[in-house]
Amino acid sequence: MSIGQEEKLHGVALLRLLEEISSEFPEARFGIGRGLGQSSYLIRGRLLREKRHMLVSTKTVAVEFSAGLFVKTSMKRASPWGYNFLKEHQDEILDLKRSCGQVFLVFVNGDDGIACVDFDRFKQVLNEKHEEQEWVRVSRKPRENYRISGNDGGLDNPLPRNSYPKVISEYFDSLINGADV
Repeated sequence: MSIGQEEKLHGVALLRLLEEISSEFPEARFGIGRGLGQSSYLIRGRLLREKRHMLVSTKTVAVEFSAGLFVKTSMKRASPWGYNFLKEHQDEILDLKRSCGQVFLVFVNGDDGIACVDFDRFKQVLNEKHEEQEWVRVSRKPRENYRISGNDGGLDNPLPRNSYPKVISEYFDSLINGADV
């Protein structure tokens, strides 16, 4: 069975994410599963921690966390990169948000790099009204950061080129360190 270009681009996005979160959380265990469609994934993590009680006894508790990923790819070599979102894509993203608590949109921009936004930032670009087909555009001038716009607006600030996968590991860190352990 041959390996498609889109599979390769999904693979690099997932590999970079796994390298980052494995490095940031070496004591945690992670799993990746497929979502409903070919572009969605579920990332689940589990971390065992000791909980001390009155400096006398300890017990081990599990902190579990998850996030959804929705990966869009463009094989175009240079900026701007365009991405189509069908109504069912946006519905699937909303379902991931509901089931995981957070979903990240990952835009693989050819060989240039990867841009990533969380659900709230994505909704600044494509709002809550899901039309049959909408678009998102990622652009970058030489030596500058990514800019994202879409049918319903654009992000006020550019995204640093090195923000992926850091934005996801920072989200997991907030869940782990905010957990009542």
